[in-house]
Amino acid sequence: MASTQKKLPSSTPKHISPGHKAADPDTPPAELANLAHQEVALARVVAKNPSAPRELLAELTESEDSATHQNLTRNPSTPLEKLRQLGQQFPEQLLENPAIGAFLQNNPLFFCEFPVTTLRLLLDHKSCPAGVLAQIATVDDEALLLAITRRADTPASIIKALRYSRYPRVQRAAALHITQTGDNPPTWPEQLQKTLTEILVPLSQSTTDPGMALLRLGIWFSPELWHWCHQAVQRTVAHSEASATAPQSHVPAGSDDAALRQAIAEHAHVPAIVLENLALAIEADIREAVASNPYTPIATLEKLAADQDWNVRRAVAINPKTPVNVLEGLAQDEDRDVRRTVAMHNNVSKSILESLMQDCDEDVRQVVSTHTVDSVNNVTLEQLARSDDARRRAYAAVHPNTTRALLRQLIQDSDWSVRRAVAQNPKAPASMLERLMENESIPLVWQSIAKNPNTPSALLERLYQSQDEDIHYAITQNPKTPATLLGQLSKHPNEDIRLRVAEHPNTPAAALERLSADSSEDIRWSVAEHPNAPISALTQLAEDLSLNVRQAAAMHPNITAKTLERLAEDDDRDIRWTAVMHPNVTLALLERLLADSDDDIRRAVAEHPQAPAAMALDRLADSDNTYQRAYAACHPLAPVALLKKLAHDNDWSVRRSIAKNLNTPLSILEHLARNDSVFLVRHGIVHNPNTPTRLLEILAEDIDEDVREAVAEHINTSAMTLARLAADGAANVRRAAAEHPNTPLMALEGLVKDPEPKVREAVACNPNASPALLVWLSARTLLPPAKETDTLPLSPDDLECLERLVQDDVESLSFSDHPSPGRLVALLSSWVPTSTLAKQVRSIWWEERCAIAFNPMTTLPVLNKLVADGNALVRAATCERLASSTLPDPEVQHE
Repeated sequence: MASTQKKLPSSTPKHISPGHKAADPDTPPAELANLAHQEVALARVVAKNPSAPRELLAELTESEDSATHQNLTRNPSTPLEKLRQLGQQFPEQLLENPAIGAFLQNNPLFFCEFPVTTLRLLLDHKSCPAGVLAQIATVDDEALLLAITRRADTPASIIKALRYSRYPRVQRAAALHITQTGDNPPTWPEQLQKTLTEILVPLSQSTTDPGMALLRLGIWFSPELWHWCHQAVQRTVAHSEASATAPQSHVPAGSDDAALRQAIAEHAHVPAIVLENLALAIEADIREAVASNPYTPIATLEKLAADQDWNVRRAVAINPKTPVNVLEGLAQDEDRDVRRTVAMHNNVSKSILESLMQDCDEDVRQVVSTHTVDSVNNVTLEQLARSDDARRRAYAAVHPNTTRALLRQLIQDSDWSVRRAVAQNPKAPASMLERLMENESIPLVWQSIAKNPNTPSALLERLYQSQDEDIHYAITQNPKTPATLLGQLSKHPNEDIRLRVAEHPNTPAAALERLSADSSEDIRWSVAEHPNAPISALTQLAEDLSLNVRQAAAMHPNITAKTLERLAEDDDRDIRWTAVMHPNVTLALLERLLADSDDDIRRAVAEHPQAPAAMALDRLADSDNTYQRAYAACHPLAPVALLKKLAHDNDWSVRRSIAKNLNTPLSILEHLARNDSVFLVRHGIVHNPNTPTRLLEILAEDIDEDVREAVAEHINTSAMTLARLAADGAANVRRAAAEHPNTPLMALEGLVKDPEPKVREAVACNPNASPALLVWLSARTLLPPAKETDTLPLSPDDLECLERLVQDDVESLSFSDHPSPGRLVALLSSWVPTSTLAKQVRSIWWEERCAIAFNPMTTLPVLNKLVADGNALVRAATCERLASSTLPDPEVQHE
């Protein structure tokens, strides 16, 4: 024993590798230093260790290994002076340092000392913190400040400060930022045309520089330049004029794409410009979807509030973002359903409710009465109480907010319907009801008094003395009728009154006992369902000739075990089934019913929580009835041995139940997936939520279309498999892949041009569909194609010179501190390579990003970036580009 204890300390460290020691925060500093000097791989690990001593980390900065430097940059323990040097070399890794927040707080000028080139790299990083942006915004460099305005996530406070920059271009870019433009940004074609005029036209008019002459050709003879510089402006202006003069002029569209446009209109990510266009659709369903979308701009809701279709106007009234001024207009709508919807809106004001309380429609007034108590003004109720219209006085009399003083006034009303409304008021006190009874002679008013829960027992006794059966019936409807009175009413000759007594919660046991022998089956049935039914009555009802009565008795929670045993021998299978499902059934009775001749009874025994599951399932598994074996196969308590046995059953429905069972082992699922010849069994495997990704990848290659479709719908299907299924030959499979939330964006981009409308509609329904995709889809079905601009003919020599000019500009494209006229022409030309457009998407000049957005060769991935640009005009240009021209083929997009 002693020798064993001596060996333990020396043998234990052999199991800890040097790499683990280097990463372990508990490793002593001296040992970490030793490991860092052994080899480069260990030095890299030590450089990541937050417990490494600062002296050692400072020493490691002298290493020539780039990976070590990157790890040091991420390490929160690296000395600040060293971190500043490393951060200039590895800015992205610096942003990943968990201590970046502390650096910003303790060193407000930390990033201001970085080189401009490094700061540009930081601004290109997706997750550049707001604190870093704030420090960079203090650097006096125009290009850096423009780059800050390019980011959509730059805080409004920083952008607001940049509007007072000493650089005019920075001021302009900041003013066009999405945080500053609000819901109504400037029209982008006009702004860009103005900028181009300022930059290009003076240069193109030069007659001395041959290069400028060629540039002039590029400006005036490029179809793209003519297209967006002239047609886009004309189209935008014409659209605005048409919208202003004819708000009900809807855009025609084919019915085949109506479902697609409706799905787009309901999407949470659809840009406002698309919603504005869809609001002009000829189909009312699409306009209704736009009106219901909580992201629809207020201006569009205001237009739809005047739509000719009442469903559209009602949808505006439903929209949670509809402002009060629009609701005020809809409160005067000619359609009562629209007005009722306004009354239910959360933002409805008291003035609107007061107006609707005087509505001519009773349903509208009823909705107002159910609104929040604080929304009803007592002054308005007094006005209604003084109205010449008896219906409005009755509305005030029944309203729960009406004061007692006003009720005392209304019980003297000359119209009996107003006095009856007082009797119906749930806040009317007992003294007021007694006073009303003393002076009233109308039986209908007495009935309302009899129903009011505030009516005292003595007054109910007086009403019972009446010979009017309607009043007696009204007494049975009062939830507070005393038991003594109900006992007397249980002997009433009227069957409807006795039935109400049998249903009343206050009916005493003696009355229920008497009613259990009633000649009416409905009354005996009600007694069997009564929670206070005595045991003796239930025992008697368990032998009733009526099947419904016996079944109700079998379901009663107070039924005795002895009575259940008798019901379990009933000739009717439904009665026996009810007895099996009773929570008080005994184990002995369950075992006896397990041998019942009826399959459903045996299945019910197996489902009972008190039944011996193993015994019940074994019997079901050995049954000759396929239905019983299938039930055993899908039972959640079926043991693995039973599942293995039934996995080889001759009937496919049994094997399918095995495939869908959540507890089926993976080995059995894999066996069925590879070997079962019946597609429904393989289909069942896919519908099992526990089927792993590896098995789904196998079934994604299944020969059956339904199986592949189910794989595309499964929650565990990987993005790679979904991308493959998105190219499936079957439209249903592609549709399922288009709907799946895990389908990658690249696959969705390919599906937007699918020939099947249901596939494109599925893309529009996908929650991850980008705004650019939605804009493109809506453009394909909603907006008419833009007209081509006529261009003057050029000679072959001129065309060759123009092409050479643009190609030269393309080859020289680079990030620049000044917007280049040649670069703008090139970025708008169809000759420019898509790779160059993708590179220039990070240009600091919003004019150039606008040009990229409208270039016919710009691919969808680039447009996805531009839709999220910080500049409002760039965003608008992207939407205009998608809405007025076609995208390159997917093959071109991903070259």
